[in-house]
Amino acid sequence: QRLILKTISCCESKTLAKMIDSYVEHLQVVPESLLVHIYGIFKVKVGFLDSFYLIVMENLRAFIEPNSIRAIFDLKGSTYDRKVMKSNNLVGKYNRRMTLKDIDFMDLERSISMSIDDEDRIMEILTKDGLFLASFGLME
Repeated sequence: QRLILKTISCCESKTLAKMIDSYVEHLQVVPESLLVHIYGIFKVKVGFLDSFYLIVMENLRAFIEPNSIRAIFDLKGSTYDRKVMKSNNLVGKYNRRMTLKDIDFMDLERSISMSIDDEDRIMEILTKDGLFLASFGLME
């Protein structure tokens, strides 16, 4: 459970291959980076089937006590196709293992509380990570 395997497109694998040296350098310069740790990208060909690409990543959930997790969100800062719960009637009735998205976060009226010092530190890290991603045209 320490690793996640995920399929990615050929285009995504090429983009990651182009940025891998800079990615490694970024993680060395910003060791507290919140970017996921990538351990490998593979092109897989099985028999006569079309090839596909796999990425091996660190599973951040493996380092968290399962009972301490109240909800899991995959937040991207977008509302397009960013809802898992089909009805607002499900608020409070979702499976804790379910990965919810941006609109679910808003529907559940979630907030993230932290100290000013923690907020400043996280914003500093997110800014560095964001600038790194922007340098490859992956975000604005």
